[in-house]
Amino acid sequence: MFAPWGYFMSREDLFKKICNLAGPAITVAKADDGWPGTANVKLTDGSIVRVAIHASLVGSHARKAYELRFQNPGSRKPVEAPAGALPILLGYWEKDNQAIFVATQGASRLGREARFSILFRDSVVKEALANGWAIYTSSNQEQIFAFQPSLLPTYVELLYRGIDSTVISSTSGEIATAAIAAGLLEDETEGGKERARRAVSQVIRNSAFGQAVVTAYQKKCALCGLGAGMVQGAHIYPASAPGSLDKVWNGIALCCNHHTAFDAFKIWIDPNSYAVKFHPDLVALAKSDPIVQRFLDTTFKAMTMPSDAAAKPRAAMLEGRYKYYEERYEWV
Repeated sequence: MFAPWGYFMSREDLFKKICNLAGPAITVAKADDGWPGTANVKLTDGSIVRVAIHASLVGSHARKAYELRFQNPGSRKPVEAPAGALPILLGYWEKDNQAIFVATQGASRLGREARFSILFRDSVVKEALANGWAIYTSSNQEQIFAFQPSLLPTYVELLYRGIDSTVISSTSGEIATAAIAAGLLEDETEGGKERARRAVSQVIRNSAFGQAVVTAYQKKCALCGLGAGMVQGAHIYPASAPGSLDKVWNGIALCCNHHTAFDAFKIWIDPNSYAVKFHPDLVALAKSDPIVQRFLDTTFKAMTMPSDAAAKPRAAMLEGRYKYYEERYEWV
């Protein structure tokens, strides 16, 4: 492959370059010819994920000036997932000594040998340069990610957690914000990059937790039954509290209104009967505000349970919440 900066680079060398730029969280397992090369990725929680990186160079697309692409080899080399490794198609872009990785999942192309291109707009690369992270959705609804090299472990974690594409899209801005706030674009030391990875990893874990909780409740609010894609997974014992776990039994699916009321300590759920109780101020306000009264009327007397008994909120989580926020629940 001829690199845009003017010299020949083999896929094997490109694969090694990608792993080196990604930082110490990635170690080469077997480079082979770079289509794929395998590597071990250490996530921020200590998990090790084996990935099969299919490396290619990003180049321009002659048909459209604003479009970029990377391709598979023309030598009938299939997309593979050796020993169950997570397959990733990864394009390498570089200009003025600034590198961006452009990636998409390879599972949908496993075994494919025919020539194909991953097409995307150059704006997603510009956004990744400015914010550290960006997502482009192609005309066939494929999600293509562009990011700073040090965030490759973050992308791997996103695939590994199996987060739904709609959830990914909704959290993209939050991921970029977390990366910038943690100093990704300012602190180029490995310590700075690790802080950014941890900050972004927390966003991903929260998204994975929320998705699991919402799924457990059949994508409906446990306090009113609203679905329609307007439900969120909320921690019961808060994520910020010592010893908090991202387990489904520490979560509850809530619509935006009930989530806000829950976070504002306006709702109390009995740890034993799961009966719902409202803050006296809310009850008083309902007497003069028909909208608030409607909110109270449409709330279940007791929260509904997930179909899987193992996902049922544990009483200890509710009790822990009330102890952690003891002063906020004095009204009970």
